[in-house]
Amino acid sequence: MRFRCPMMNIWMTSVAAVWGMACSDPDDEPNIVRDADLDTIPPDVETGPLDDDAEPDTEPIDGDPQEPDVKDSEPDIGDVDPPPPPPNCTPVSTQFTPPRQLKIATYNLQNLFDENNDDCSKDYDAAQGWNSGNVQKKLSNLARVIADIDADVIGINEVETYEILQKLRDTIIAQGGPEYPYIAYAEGHYKTDYTCQVDIGLMSRYPLLPHQKEPSGRVEPLKGQYQCASGGELYASTQETRPALYAELDLDNDCRGDMIFLVNHWIGKNNAPIFGCTPEDRHKRSAQVIKNWVNSYIDQDSSRPVIIMGDLNSYEDDPELDTFATTDRNSLTELRQLYNIWGEFDLSTPQNATNSTYYYQAGSLWGRLDHIILTANLLLENSPAQWRLQPQSAETFHPSYVLNGGIPFEFNQYRKTGYSDHLPLIIQLERSSE
Repeated sequence: MRFRCPMMNIWMTSVAAVWGMACSDPDDEPNIVRDADLDTIPPDVETGPLDDDAEPDTEPIDGDPQEPDVKDSEPDIGDVDPPPPPPNCTPVSTQFTPPRQLKIATYNLQNLFDENNDDCSKDYDAAQGWNSGNVQKKLSNLARVIADIDADVIGINEVETYEILQKLRDTIIAQGGPEYPYIAYAEGHYKTDYTCQVDIGLMSRYPLLPHQKEPSGRVEPLKGQYQCASGGELYASTQETRPALYAELDLDNDCRGDMIFLVNHWIGKNNAPIFGCTPEDRHKRSAQVIKNWVNSYIDQDSSRPVIIMGDLNSYEDDPELDTFATTDRNSLTELRQLYNIWGEFDLSTPQNATNSTYYYQAGSLWGRLDHIILTANLLLENSPAQWRLQPQSAETFHPSYVLNGGIPFEFNQYRKTGYSDHLPLIIQLERSSE
């Protein structure tokens, strides 16, 4: 594959409060806003097959990272400002009843390619067994899963383009599933042979801020200076190839922004070190950046929950996540704390489809790579938030048809069978009676 454009951007129809990487591609859509001040990172080099989506790493080419003047000029990670609030908006014209319950899911679709043979894909390639028939079958199969989940909001990992996400939405409706009038989408990585498939998105029954023609949301680069345990260092301008997608949900159609969603897809655990920093170091840096954002959001409005979701390529007890979000609900005392909903499961039992989302074929091991992480204002009794986590609502989605031999029935482009190599993860929230 060639890359269409080594860039970071977001597909939007409004230019307000959106950033993207500069790109000279003449074929870019006119509604892409670019920011030439963001730094680019070249593609990485893959090092092993054990991760579900390991991607390659190399150092940036914009200067020697060891130069003292570069390092000394970079701000500390704690000095990186959180994203600004969305611009003003007007309520949507579509009438709906504000919900009392909210079902939320996250789902890694396993390389939902489109059918176009563009500059960044092996999708429309007969030699690779991918063609328009594959696209339609995979769309139909995934639509069945998502329709059966029937979530109000669903975070998406591994979708190639905004257009194929629209087709998935249309297929869900055609198969009797829920309508998702609102989509947030981020084309947020550097297009390489190994990363063309890892865009992220979010589909919602309810409006997303700012109210505008879809898609909404915005890309937030995960970057900041970080001293790695190995002695290496990540510089403030060294951003991850996969950013976060920021979206605000407006459940009351009042432009207030009732919940913040941060959809993520972190790099694989088996990637090569960069600047002497391991993938775990990079995960820790991403977690710290997000935690700083969360602290700022809760300080600004402690009644507004933040929900972090996606394939983080880390287990709930890995150091980068264990120190970021607790699975011990009883340890929550402050609204800014983060709770990993895997704490709702019995983690002492053997892992299987009922309590995990991914199965490493090579190692015959289950793993909890997909996560939904909540701010404690969704759980604490004295919280000013209107919403609470519904007891015993956390679950994986594992009907027999998405399993093959008891493990995720991944899609096979030659047989046109299967769904994804991940299982969806689901929670439900309920509005308090106050």
